[in-house]
Amino acid sequence: AEWAAAKAVAAMHADDGGSEIAVLALAGGAKDAPGRAAIRLYGDDLGLRGHADRELEPGKIERDAGGHLAALQSPGGPAQIVTAINVRDQGHPGIELRTFGSDLRPRRFASRLLREARWASGLVTGELNGRPAIILASGALSRPLSDDVSSLHIFNANLAEQCRIEWQTLRQSSVGDVMVADLDGDGRPRIVTIGATVMRGTYGHAAQVFGEVRAWDPALRATDLFLWPLQPGARSRPSRACLFLSRRPRLFVASRSGASEEPASCEITSFRYRASTEDGQVFMSVARAWRCKRVPVFRRLLNAQDPTLRALGLEGLVTLMRAKSIPMIAPVLRDRECSLVRRTVDVLRSFRNRDAVEAARAGGFATPDDWIIIGPFDNAAGRGFNRVYPPERKFDPGAFYAGRDAIARWSKVRQEHPDIYVDLAVSALLPFARTGVEISWNSRRTATVAYALTDVICPRRRQAMIRLGRSDAARIRLNGREIWTNSEVRSPTVDDDLIPVTLRAGRNRIMLKVANTETQAWGFYFRITDRVGRPIRGLRYKPPQVAATQGDFLSRADLTRLLSDRGPALRVLAAAELARTGEPAGLAALERLAAGRHHGAAAHAALVLADLGERSAADRLAALAPGQAPTFRLEAANALRRLGDRRWKRFSLDRLRSKTGDPLGEFKVEARGERGFVLKATLQGEEMGDIRVSCGHRFHFGDGVTASCSRIDVFGMSASKFRRRGIGAEIIRRGCEMMAERGDACGTVATGTGLVAHRLYRRFGYVDRRLGCSLNLHELDLRQSPGAAATDKTFSIRRFRSGDRSALERLHTEWTQRTIGPEVDEDRGGQIRDFGPWYWVALRAGKPVGFVHIAEDPFEKHATVREVVTGPEVDQMAAAHALVQAFATHLRAKKFERLAWQDPAERLRSLARGLGFVPDPWHELHGWVDMFKIIRLAQLLSEIAPLFARRLARSPSAGWEGTLALNGSRLRATMAIADGQVRARAGVARNADVTIAMTDDDITRLVAGDCDIWDAYRHHRLSTRPTFNERIWRLVEALFPMMEVRQSRGEW
Repeated sequence: AEWAAAKAVAAMHADDGGSEIAVLALAGGAKDAPGRAAIRLYGDDLGLRGHADRELEPGKIERDAGGHLAALQSPGGPAQIVTAINVRDQGHPGIELRTFGSDLRPRRFASRLLREARWASGLVTGELNGRPAIILASGALSRPLSDDVSSLHIFNANLAEQCRIEWQTLRQSSVGDVMVADLDGDGRPRIVTIGATVMRGTYGHAAQVFGEVRAWDPALRATDLFLWPLQPGARSRPSRACLFLSRRPRLFVASRSGASEEPASCEITSFRYRASTEDGQVFMSVARAWRCKRVPVFRRLLNAQDPTLRALGLEGLVTLMRAKSIPMIAPVLRDRECSLVRRTVDVLRSFRNRDAVEAARAGGFATPDDWIIIGPFDNAAGRGFNRVYPPERKFDPGAFYAGRDAIARWSKVRQEHPDIYVDLAVSALLPFARTGVEISWNSRRTATVAYALTDVICPRRRQAMIRLGRSDAARIRLNGREIWTNSEVRSPTVDDDLIPVTLRAGRNRIMLKVANTETQAWGFYFRITDRVGRPIRGLRYKPPQVAATQGDFLSRADLTRLLSDRGPALRVLAAAELARTGEPAGLAALERLAAGRHHGAAAHAALVLADLGERSAADRLAALAPGQAPTFRLEAANALRRLGDRRWKRFSLDRLRSKTGDPLGEFKVEARGERGFVLKATLQGEEMGDIRVSCGHRFHFGDGVTASCSRIDVFGMSASKFRRRGIGAEIIRRGCEMMAERGDACGTVATGTGLVAHRLYRRFGYVDRRLGCSLNLHELDLRQSPGAAATDKTFSIRRFRSGDRSALERLHTEWTQRTIGPEVDEDRGGQIRDFGPWYWVALRAGKPVGFVHIAEDPFEKHATVREVVTGPEVDQMAAAHALVQAFATHLRAKKFERLAWQDPAERLRSLARGLGFVPDPWHELHGWVDMFKIIRLAQLLSEIAPLFARRLARSPSAGWEGTLALNGSRLRATMAIADGQVRARAGVARNADVTIAMTDDDITRLVAGDCDIWDAYRHHRLSTRPTFNERIWRLVEALFPMMEVRQSRGEW
């Protein structure tokens, strides 16, 4: 087994009058290997008394699936052990419920639960109405924060189901644990469930999850309900609970808190149970108001004394009213409950509009429009935070300073959208369109310092409170005097730091110094209130006027003027800016600086000249680089390498040495066995970047024929300071060499055409497959195509039913045979897809002929078309039109606002545009694309040789025999075709019957089914021997036809 884990434990009475401990353990292996389930019995001394195990079918058990175990004590009878194991049967999720005797022999098995697409989350036994009962808690298997329901099932000792119930307290419910207890001490046990419920989850990470405790009578009627807010996050869930029975029963609940991208934290909450309390009825009335969509009820809850009720009021209004709720929830910013204020800010930010920003400003917040900033300045090793940079000494709105790798000046804050949070990383780092580095997911650890300044206009002298949330270290100067400093590393949280101040009447100048050191975030929240958190009437923010916005280009006149500045560092930066635009004055200034006596400025000037291709600067750079910082030496190596100067090797990463001769950097390989590897670059113990490659995949070329494939899963640099040093290119180069050593024939990677990584992949042999596409339909206003109504009548459309599974699997398999791309579901071990209600089926004469996969986001009111598959016997355009029309009508009825279509097939793009879909602007900018590389051409042709034989036999060129050579610069191979067999070898045969000369990129596209041979000839991208003619055209087209591309569905 590759893994084994104990999943559940229970204590039970032994037959000899003692006690025993029962443990359920599960184990699994590779996708083709069987799993195992075992029960082990231990005595009080932990000595093993017995064990039983059984084999499970391959793919039936997953590592994270889990299992549950409980002991069932029958009055006067022997004890039984009950197990509930979450499994997959032919890829379909379900539960196996079994009972065993005290001798561990199987007694009963409930197999029908396999058909219910549920996983067990809790199992308990007890007496209900004087009889032993088995209570199973379960939930639908789906992604976090979907429209899940929770359910309870009660079975007797023979596993016959007695009753069940399903519920959703709010929009979604998930049960985490279940227990049976006599809460009132009246001798009547009740069932208690512990779980979570949620109304909405704006952008997923900001979801407000409420824990819920429910009490049920034996007939599964809810008798009590209590809710409490957990930490916001899509993964926040109560998972386990324990109950202490005493005069006043006490319940302890353990919850996982946080979003999926954050480290998980554990939150433990304790409750005391009081009989005859009104709380349960209050929360039940809230649930009823939610189901009936009663907005006035939630408006009244905002004024409730209980903060939990106020939180429910906030969530209800935002969910039901969306942006119209902004004026209703804005007063919550005055609430003394800090968690409510923070949640309100999260919600307001999610709207991304001016109304939300103005509501926050009314609550005392200073928005990005209320500040001017300057930076970035260096903060290496945290030293910049304590260093006094020029803007701190004197405010001069027209001054220029030498920042870290850039000229710094006071500027307005650059924003991607209206916001409350001042994001210094977005302002300091240049936008994606200019750098190819996406700020939203790449590292923001800039190790820099920036200053923010504004004037606060106060109507009279008064006491106030500055409420700051910042990342990381910060200082505050008020009217020229430092009043507060804190170097503690934190994530930005609203109202995290409270600083009492005295504001004078009129203008008060506030300067913030914010340093980034360790965290991804770099920015701050800022607001001023009175001492108890209420906005100050008449207070406003008025920053000094400046013309520039952060990231703007400096004018030629300004740069020319800076060439005569007294500071050599500023002169170098100005000269570099001018030189990069081809200004002779900039080149001349760099040459003077490179020949100067200031070694630091001379080294940087020589580096810029070498980077611009000036070979005359190579000697000066090679002489000055050894005395510079390690990162500078790496950049020098990159510049010299591009000049073709062999001295670059002196400064390469694995040759860097300290003054004592110790190595500073290395490339380190972390092997992952046959499945892949991780290659990392480190400098002085800090990771610079890495590439993660998984090997042994299969790439499908058609007709079920596949070839071995390596896939780049992750590539990136860990911090912005390591970019532009040539390290990323070296990581990819070495990674490609290691892939070649592993023996796979081809490689794939998914990236964006605008990213720097895309250019690096192209350099090392990867080529774009056909570009992906994402289209949006707003307001779900479908246009009617001519003749569409008549076409739609030939199809009937409905949701997926369990009886459709085999037909849809057949359709999907047939579609896969006709497309080229990564092997479908390879990471799922070849398991059958999880078909469910999120699939819509097209039928003709009652027979499924196509389907569409729809991902609905109930919180954001938008849906995404993931996949459209049709059979070869129907017109793809007509079937797709009928499917889109049907589910768009369904979504309109649910008041959805947007429908996206992710990567439609090329034939379907014209249909989508005709229906009113428009290109997604974000996708248009970033251009998601799958890339493909041939690692070994001869090996690849040999692995897919049966495919060539089949294609040739079906074509007009059937019966052709001879040799065909592909002649590129790196990719060179010869195919020998004889007796219906195809063999390939490396190199180009001199006497080949047909030789095709193309670039390596075009050979890659040709083999990958993405090159039109006639189009390549017309555009002079190939030459042949003999001269190109129709027979050669038809032969090559038969062997390498254009095919429909299947995208990898990569996510950003």
